[in-house]
Amino acid sequence: MAVAPDIATLYAYESEIMPVWVQVLRDRGLNAFVEFDDATKETPFVDVFLEHVVPSGHQRFHSDNRLYWDAWHGWMVHKVYTQRGKNSDQQAPILKVIRQAAFDFSDVLNEALL
Repeated sequence: MAVAPDIATLYAYESEIMPVWVQVLRDRGLNAFVEFDDATKETPFVDVFLEHVVPSGHQRFHSDNRLYWDAWHGWMVHKVYTQRGKNSDQQAPILKVIRQAAFDFSDVLNEALL
């Protein structure tokens, strides 16, 4: 991710990260959306949003020896929607895909995607 010169830039990263993360989930076969997306959603689907986002408040040196603001901290929340009796048995497999993507996030969510 690009170096953030100020706190406002850190918050702007949210608008880049959410659609890219949704695409990562779609690439893994999930029907995923940024929360409040206007698209027609059919179950099963996953809504993704950020919560409790705050900047870290300090700087550190990047691997290229430049000083930069740390990334913000926050929770990426995934809501899984299914329809009882129709596809509710897919909740556990969907959560498995989300957890595996989160485990691999540093490989799949990289500067090339952003």
